[in-house]
Amino acid sequence: MIAQAEGMSVDDQGIEKLYHGCNGDLRQMITSLQMWSNDDKSMALTGDGISERLKTQHKEILTKNIFDVVKEVFDGPSQAKPRGPTVNDRLDSFFMDIDMAPMWTQQAYPSVVSSINCQGRFQQAKALWYMSRCADSISDSDLVQQQIRGAQNWGLLPMYGLTSTAKVGALLGNHKG
Repeated sequence: MIAQAEGMSVDDQGIEKLYHGCNGDLRQMITSLQMWSNDDKSMALTGDGISERLKTQHKEILTKNIFDVVKEVFDGPSQAKPRGPTVNDRLDSFFMDIDMAPMWTQQAYPSVVSSINCQGRFQQAKALWYMSRCADSISDSDLVQQQIRGAQNWGLLPMYGLTSTAKVGALLGNHKG
């Protein structure tokens, strides 16, 4: 059991709460346990303790599917958020699924760029500039991911989220406004 390997004790009720709180997503469960083990390894994770920790982790993020996550990555200004989502909001979306969010972002950004009004030479150059900036950021994220997976340098995970997802979303989402 991962919790025991991390030096934590979890009861059956705690495991069930974690399972339901993460919608059965094993990767999210492992990520949560790893985060919590960094906080306090001696803490016993009971059912009530897990519920409280999930609430502090913004429970609403844990219940979104990958389509909601990618939509949030590319969101622009709205009435609720006139300045649009922050980089931290986009990074939170990345952490919903650190494997799928970058892949979906990479797949979606050309479509988002093509939705930019490209009438005239200036607008076409602008669209190409956005495409280039997004591709550069995703390319940088590949280098970061190699260090994370190859050298097990998990401290670079926020940088991977920034370059693979949050920066691309900020470039294009803020353009929509």
